[in-house]
Amino acid sequence: MSKSNAGRPAIVGDIVLQKLESAFSYGLTDTQACFEAGISTSTLYNYQEKNPEFVERKEALKDNPKVLAKKVVTDAIKEGDKQQANWYLERKDPEFVKKSEQKSETNLNIKGFSMEEAMQMTPEELERIANQQI
Repeated sequence: MSKSNAGRPAIVGDIVLQKLESAFSYGLTDTQACFEAGISTSTLYNYQEKNPEFVERKEALKDNPKVLAKKVVTDAIKEGDKQQANWYLERKDPEFVKKSEQKSETNLNIKGFSMEEAMQMTPEELERIANQQI
């Protein structure tokens, strides 16, 4: 007696995998991707247990939006976009942090002023008042 090929089809077939991979390539979470693919998260996790190589692919796909964004920024810089170049350097190179941002990191203790009053002052006024209180 031979074994029949009839039976329950695999829940995670080619179509479901395509839907999952598409969803993950948009950076969706496991829960969101499973909703898009029409499966439960437990089905995804069971599939991953049986196919551990899929976990690595899933994580790579989830990084796709970051990769695309980096390419856009890099392409703009290559095309001479000075605003993008400055934006990039301000975030990636400590030498290019704006002075106003550096000053905001300084913790000034201004006694006799409310937070609202201090927020309305210029950095120079705050520094002058702080120096007077030393």
